[in-house]
Amino acid sequence: RSGRGELPALVAVTAVLFAVQQLAGTIFGRTPLPGQKLFDFQPITVAGATVDSSSIVLIVGTVVVFVVVGLWLQATQTGRLLRAVGDNPEAARILGLPVKRVRLVAFTVAGLIAAIAGLLFAPKAGVQFTSGLSWTLTAFIALVIGGTGRSWAPLIGGLLLGFVQVFAPYYFGASAAQTAILLIALVFFAFRPEGLLSRKVRV
Repeated sequence: RSGRGELPALVAVTAVLFAVQQLAGTIFGRTPLPGQKLFDFQPITVAGATVDSSSIVLIVGTVVVFVVVGLWLQATQTGRLLRAVGDNPEAARILGLPVKRVRLVAFTVAGLIAAIAGLLFAPKAGVQFTSGLSWTLTAFIALVIGGTGRSWAPLIGGLLLGFVQVFAPYYFGASAAQTAILLIALVFFAFRPEGLLSRKVRV
């Protein structure tokens, strides 16, 4: 049981994602839907750029969720259990920690965060039944770039991806963003799989 590793879990999650995606397409239809604004107020201008209400809600919501989850992981017993199991599940199991229950909590919290992310992002990007796959791929690449050693590392990876998505089309053409992101992911997989902000583990 200890030799299973994380790959089967990743494969299982991907399979469930595909199944849910097809189910959503069957139930709700396969036609893309425009996003509906959660709040509608006057846009603001920052450094000459206009930021609309959907972008403001997305930015503020992301910061709030990030801070709340970070504090929860650092200051609560459940959060510390999640970090312990995430860092070394085998050691946590040997110490008698409830690894399966903690993983269930992690899965539930991750689902809640994903739901909030979809609610915040949908007004900006619209909704279609295949949205989950592309968003999950982007989030996974952000995780690869930032690393998993610190709770805020994936946010740094996401910010770097955002810069690539904005500037790559400007310099290399409209279709360059996705290609650049995949190339960056391959570079990190090959040369720094632990990410930019990996945490050294003492042995």
